[in-house]
Amino acid sequence: MFLKDYQREAIQSLDKWLDNLNVARSNSEKIIAQLETIDVKPTAEHTNYPQHAWKRLREEGRLTLQTGAKYIDRYTDADNPIPHICLKVPTGGGKTLLGAAAVERILMHSGKNTGLLLWIVPTRAIYEQTKTTLWDRQHPYRQRLELASGGRVKVLEKDDAFTADDIRSYLCTMLLMLPAANRHKGKDFLRMFRNSGRYPGFFPEDGNALAEGEFLYRHPHLEREGNEFGGIVKHSLINVFKICRPIVILDEAHKAYGKKVERSEQYARAINRMDPSIVVELSATPNHGISNVLVDIKGTALKDEQMIKLPIQVETRSDTQDWRHTLELAHQRLEDLSREAERLETENGRYIRPIAVARVERTGKKQRDGINIHAEDARDHLISIGVNPESIRVKSSEADELGREDLISDGVRSPVNWIITKDALKEGWDCPFAYVLVLLDNTRAKTAITQMVGRVLRMPHAQETGKSSLDRCYVICHNAEVRDTVSHVRAGLENEGMGDISGHVEAAGAADEIKKISVLRRQRFRGKRIFLPKVLHRDDAEGWRDLDYDRDIISAVQWQLLEVKNVQGLNVAPATGGTAVVDIEGETENVEDRYLEADDDIDLVYFARRIGSVVPNPWRAMHIAEQALSHLMELNDVDRKSVNASRALYAEQFRADIWEQIDIQARDIFVGKFDRKELRFDLQADEGNYELGDRYDEIVGQAERKLERHTEPVQRTLFEPMLEKDFNGMEQDFAFYLDRQNAILWWHRVAARQRGGYFLRGWRRDRIFPDFVAVATRGGSADVYQNQLLMLETKGTHLRDNPDTKYKQRVFGVLQEAYNGTLSPRGEMTLNEGNPKGVFRLVFQEEIETALADTILAQSA
Repeated sequence: MFLKDYQREAIQSLDKWLDNLNVARSNSEKIIAQLETIDVKPTAEHTNYPQHAWKRLREEGRLTLQTGAKYIDRYTDADNPIPHICLKVPTGGGKTLLGAAAVERILMHSGKNTGLLLWIVPTRAIYEQTKTTLWDRQHPYRQRLELASGGRVKVLEKDDAFTADDIRSYLCTMLLMLPAANRHKGKDFLRMFRNSGRYPGFFPEDGNALAEGEFLYRHPHLEREGNEFGGIVKHSLINVFKICRPIVILDEAHKAYGKKVERSEQYARAINRMDPSIVVELSATPNHGISNVLVDIKGTALKDEQMIKLPIQVETRSDTQDWRHTLELAHQRLEDLSREAERLETENGRYIRPIAVARVERTGKKQRDGINIHAEDARDHLISIGVNPESIRVKSSEADELGREDLISDGVRSPVNWIITKDALKEGWDCPFAYVLVLLDNTRAKTAITQMVGRVLRMPHAQETGKSSLDRCYVICHNAEVRDTVSHVRAGLENEGMGDISGHVEAAGAADEIKKISVLRRQRFRGKRIFLPKVLHRDDAEGWRDLDYDRDIISAVQWQLLEVKNVQGLNVAPATGGTAVVDIEGETENVEDRYLEADDDIDLVYFARRIGSVVPNPWRAMHIAEQALSHLMELNDVDRKSVNASRALYAEQFRADIWEQIDIQARDIFVGKFDRKELRFDLQADEGNYELGDRYDEIVGQAERKLERHTEPVQRTLFEPMLEKDFNGMEQDFAFYLDRQNAILWWHRVAARQRGGYFLRGWRRDRIFPDFVAVATRGGSADVYQNQLLMLETKGTHLRDNPDTKYKQRVFGVLQEAYNGTLSPRGEMTLNEGNPKGVFRLVFQEEIETALADTILAQSA
């Protein structure tokens, strides 16, 4: 499973933090060692390396005031600082996948692939869901961990026995539920402190005084009998944690910490007491007084990646109508969606079966009283209006008719269209086929809506259908006011970490709160067809189609030519450790290499898996690894034990070398296809290119502001009105710069409205979304002029030397040559009669006022 753009950006931010953390730790250890030689006790300023790493990130401009204004310190019982960060990920954003990818990066930076990983979840529902995915060797989450550990994953539960040899040989992944880690939840927590014989090898044998003395010197803060100094060390699970210094992934961290400061601090102390080596929190709504938010993923990022259904359409029925009418309305909505889904499958073979989730007031067998709406009441009424009984399931603590039924399989298709519940699905469950949320419970409390709205947000296959009705979701409420319902749905989005898209809520009768406006082309440009160029690939069967990275670029790589070429230049890392700088997929990394107690057996699979992250064929990756290791030892006179001890350093250097060769080949393939006329990037014809529409809709509130310069709306936009919310500060400055230029015929803020639609392609997998597109002209007439097509992306100054920036600059250079006729024939824009030139570039913050001085704009000064 490939990471989405926002997930890759999150991992890149994690990499930068880990880089800085390694450097800060190394500096701290050196200073402490120097102070010890002169018998000076180190202070917190010397030992608190996580704070120094955070400060460095802030100085590099990688943190915002919203995320990294202040670092929150944490310490173990041994008074060691705990590196801890939070990845803010909205519901439906793939938190678990991101957590698994984070573990992979943490292990890579540590130079290890074994040890103890604690995966802590808040509820039984999420526990069971996570357990299922981690046990499944074919599941992407498990495969990520397999990749990180070289195929050495061992999944454990709290009561499972394991040994010290297991920790040395495997990535032991223990799944814990919140009560087990929280002292204030009682028995489960206390059980972790009891003596047990399930953990052989962690504690010295009784009677071996020398071994016990050495052990206590290394681990002076273990729990003891009676908690008295000098007492016998408990052979407990909590002490195993303290010995192993686990990686901790805290899933749904906001549910663990809660809203009260006292509870949050108590739970943080419970986690600290486990002596984690590092803590990564995954949260939709972080607690900023407890968590260091490294990454803040917005709801718009999910929308851009087509992960969620938007807008949310709200319908209500007042208390003068029977709840059965509300259920019938939902049934009709589901029937309409089902017919649309059938048409979709007929047209393109894509299978979607819309499902409704109905929340009732009672589900228990003895709770059916004829007053409160019971699950069986809802079932009976659905059957009475023609719903197939086989398509209805009740999900409750007493009756789990869903079980582990696969609701989305296109093989053995489930008949389920209706799920009736009360609280059983309020968290830990979502199904991309769930489209309609029906709230029948006779209450106006916001709790039901805020807890349930996330259940219907996920987009099937993470890909829009192109059919409006199937690209949105629906909330239908009984006995509720529209104003209240819209407010509660918005609160639900806030709770799911998507407050920034709360404007995407449509409700009849809510015009005084929100409204839909149409953003239209200016009168001057209406009725004209405007196309934007895309990178198109020639296909004998399909004609011109979008470039496909896997099909057209990576498939043409000559894998047989790949071998690690700079083996002779590799330096052997000293036994005490070292740091290497490598470049992986355009991202520079500092990889710390630590000496491992290794034998003479080289773990070839470990090297092959690292190379396999960029070479899709595992056999080829194995061959490359084997050849590289053979040459390494032969040409550098390195023994097998030294190679194995420094494997993290060598594996990353191998992978960097191979990736660089793949990237060079990919660029040559990309450019070569232009030379052979297999690729085109022009406007000779509209076939395959992107056509800008005449209008698009915006959901706005009463306080929404138009983008204005000196109290006047901008004048040269292709569409009007432009809204301030679609621009950050730097983008506003650049928009105003464009708007002042007389040579600009029109400009358009592409990324704000067209993400998921218009984008550029290079020779890597990532799509490139330009921020602005504009047309500049020498003439003053819209009918006859020669022009320039401008595609521009704004960048902060601190990103000038970023590898991603450099890649985009190279791609823009190739596309500019292609568009202007160097690599392919230049075409004509449908909008004009001239031969358009193209300008494709990145504009850095300090260049905004002179960004296009060397272009046709200079003539308008």
